[in-house]
Amino acid sequence: MKQNRFIKFLLLPASIGIAFFSINVVKADTNSYRLYNPNSGEHFWTISANEKQSLVNAGWKYESVAWCSVSSGKTLILRVYNPNSGEHFYTTSKTEENSLVHVGWKADGTLSYSSGAIPVYRLYDGKFHFYTTSVAEKNTLAKTKGWHYEGIAFYSIAPEYNWHYDATQSSQSGVAGDVHFPQFDYLTSTEAVTQTYQGNNIFYAYNDAVFNFNAQLQADAKSADYANAQARLNWTNAQNKDSLAVSNAKAALDTATTKKNEAQTLVNQAQADVTADQQNNLDPTQDQALLTQYQTNLTTATAVYNTDNTTYQNAVNTLNTLNKQGTNFVRLSYSVSLSNGGKTVKVNFAKTTRTSGVNNVSGFSRSATLAAG
Repeated sequence: MKQNRFIKFLLLPASIGIAFFSINVVKADTNSYRLYNPNSGEHFWTISANEKQSLVNAGWKYESVAWCSVSSGKTLILRVYNPNSGEHFYTTSKTEENSLVHVGWKADGTLSYSSGAIPVYRLYDGKFHFYTTSVAEKNTLAKTKGWHYEGIAFYSIAPEYNWHYDATQSSQSGVAGDVHFPQFDYLTSTEAVTQTYQGNNIFYAYNDAVFNFNAQLQADAKSADYANAQARLNWTNAQNKDSLAVSNAKAALDTATTKKNEAQTLVNQAQADVTADQQNNLDPTQDQALLTQYQTNLTTATAVYNTDNTTYQNAVNTLNTLNKQGTNFVRLSYSVSLSNGGKTVKVNFAKTTRTSGVNNVSGFSRSATLAAG
């Protein structure tokens, strides 16, 4: 690669600001994930699931498992970072790394080692570098898209026949954020990888196992998601019912209050009439009879008022208690563990069911083991 290409690459403006994790520790043989930035057109490769997920969360598109990087060998795959543009470059050449560092790039650890029988081709379009194990993809870019083919960047092996966690999926029909379940990567059918796996059927056996296990996890999530939607709907219906009860009780109480006030007014008037009769030495018999009747009516109206007021207060308390408890729901969370050299996966689910303000937590597990290839 020519020096002026490095300089042009360095001066490109940044597209999306994102903090990348420095990879300084090479782990066991692991898949290299390929991501794409739809805003800048840049591709990025990483063996870190955390780094991959952080980019997906920031708007990058996860495309596939590109290849598998090995954890031992003589030739390191160096990663160099441009702090101005946010771009990364991969090379096995210490000279290339030093040239980039000399013009402002930062050494950013290692991706892994170059080893294996599958070549990783490098292309350049004047702005970005691109890496692929697919001969068809390489030829398409070089022959029809105007990319410059720069040769083999390093070597790799086919993606591991192991379980690979991909990303969290959320609920479908219920409230987003309540139900989560994991999904696992499929092996990509790039030309070299397909040829590698076709001979012993591992490629297809792996993807069948992933499909079936993902389907089981989706079924578990669908069940929890439906229960969550129903729990929330039932709580909302109860809230609507209690709100209606409060409204009806308030209307009845208002009517009772009006009748009690009217009865009290008649009692007050009758008492005034009886007092006037006595002061003027008139016969109070008729007014006293009316007072007695009005007092009986007031007693009845007061009893109705007291009953309706109790009903109203009880309805208000019931609604307040329901609101204080909060909605019912079902939440599903999980943890993933691998064993048997990565061949066996176990997903431990924690299901939280909230009813009447009380959380009940239960658990269940799903596991699967890849058949030996």
